[in-house]
Amino acid sequence: RSVSHPRDSFYQLKVAALYQLDRYKETAEYIEFQLKQKPDNKNNWQELAVLYQQLANSAEEKKDKENAFRYYVRLIVTYDRAQKLGFLTTPKDNYNVVAYYQDIDQYSKACELLEKGLKGETIESTPQNWTTLGAWYQLIHRNDKSVQAFITAAELFPTNAEIEYQLATVYLGVPDEPKAFEHIKACIAK
Repeated sequence: RSVSHPRDSFYQLKVAALYQLDRYKETAEYIEFQLKQKPDNKNNWQELAVLYQQLANSAEEKKDKENAFRYYVRLIVTYDRAQKLGFLTTPKDNYNVVAYYQDIDQYSKACELLEKGLKGETIESTPQNWTTLGAWYQLIHRNDKSVQAFITAAELFPTNAEIEYQLATVYLGVPDEPKAFEHIKACIAK
């Protein structure tokens, strides 16, 4: 009471106590307050992201889709705010943002970010990430983009038979049987 702004250690103690009591919503509010005061604290950004993830998971377990959606949006905004300051920018963090968009059924945005990240090397270029991109494009009925993603993946990972199989599946759905047959043969050969 003798100072206008309590020391940071008091807020950290309060946050730790609330976290131990599983009062995640209040914990997030205190961390948000701390970030308003000092937005350059990397640990607070990570803690806030973890809290919003826990709140979203908890809401999903309770089948509370509205609150789960709300917390996923807060989680995405937290990453966006942190990344503008240079925090939470690892390839894993960038992929997490993509996954959060997928969690709220925003596949168009997830595809856009995943493709941009894979091409810009801000998300790890793995066969799984490329097949995920292709599958999501199929899900939103963008077979042209799906084919493009799988072709790029096949060029990057020439020994991966699964990519050829997925490409054949897309061509069967288009339908383009000769191309599907060509990629099934390539799959078997690999």
